[in-house]
Amino acid sequence: MNAESLLINEWRKLPAEKQQQVIDFVLFLESQIKEFPQSRSPSETPPKQIDMAENNKLGDRLLKIRQRIVESGVPLLGSEEIEKEIAERRGGYREGGKL
Repeated sequence: MNAESLLINEWRKLPAEKQQQVIDFVLFLESQIKEFPQSRSPSETPPKQIDMAENNKLGDRLLKIRQRIVESGVPLLGSEEIEKEIAERRGGYREGGKL
């Protein structure tokens, strides 16, 4: 099973709220890449090129799922909430900022 299939299979098992968090996290990571495109260390190998048509299909499916969640009334996480969740998962968060 390739990484994409594994991700989709595991993602489908999550409740809708957690699925949205995954989508938001992916969007957050994408924004970091756009903001800091040279953040990879030189020793890292470039990511394997993926078929763009397949990538677009996945993106379309994720956007449709996101739209269904929005329509359901489940609130989306904002950038501060995403940062807070990341900090909590990495070992701590203090009100007013990261530890």
